[in-house]
Amino acid sequence: DRDGAVGQIDFDADGGGVALGVDARFWQQGMLSLGVAASRTRLDVSDAGGATYESVDVGLSGGWLAGPLRLRGGVHYGRGWHESERQIDFAGIDREAEGRFTSHRVGAGAQAGWAFDALGWEIEPQLGVDYTYLREDAVDESNARGLSLDVERRETQQWASEAGASVAKRFEKTAYWGPWLEWADGIWATELRAHYRRVWTGSERRLVASLEGAPGAGNLRVEGSGPDDGVRAGAGVHFRPRKSYASLRAGYDVFWGDGTLQHHFTGGVEIPF
Repeated sequence: DRDGAVGQIDFDADGGGVALGVDARFWQQGMLSLGVAASRTRLDVSDAGGATYESVDVGLSGGWLAGPLRLRGGVHYGRGWHESERQIDFAGIDREAEGRFTSHRVGAGAQAGWAFDALGWEIEPQLGVDYTYLREDAVDESNARGLSLDVERRETQQWASEAGASVAKRFEKTAYWGPWLEWADGIWATELRAHYRRVWTGSERRLVASLEGAPGAGNLRVEGSGPDDGVRAGAGVHFRPRKSYASLRAGYDVFWGDGTLQHHFTGGVEIPF
């Protein structure tokens, strides 16, 4: 969910997916993870239309523990399939343009942290950097009867950094006020996090298009940009029942930027085997 100020858009997004991963430990302090995920998301933009997005992602991530030092990193590739609906409503015209296109995403990131205990909580200051490359293929809209657009291919590269900290605690809970909560016996893990994020390059976006059948190309240009910096905060909980291998997780994240407020609610089930 995103609430935009003047000049920014509002939208709601709902989605779900499934992920499969394999972990391997090396030299006791290191961990490598290979994952494959598939997802589907529905996006509804206020007074503009909507889109359906399906994707498949493959990623490799790793971590290294050396005393209080925590090192993390990863790379991933994603392929997306998009279907969009653009509302056209002005001067008595009420039409909907439909478009289809594919996208390719490449991302990489690294983070370093230094953990220490304070009053039974693990506090970890963190510093990270990430890179994203996104290519969106050309879009040929249809069904708008003369108002469809031919959108040129777009490429975006973004470099960003983050600095902040997380606060986490794990504990085993077995005593409750009544027997109706015995199902909640198990290991609970909670986390609070806050980071300042700075986008160094790639916050600007440009769309170049032309009306279907119009002479020439690129006679319509739209430019915009996202916030260059902001604060990202969140909270999460992870629960593994005492007599089960499966575990549950839930989380909430919020991002405050210039003219932008974004909310993310997530939940999932993890089944190791």
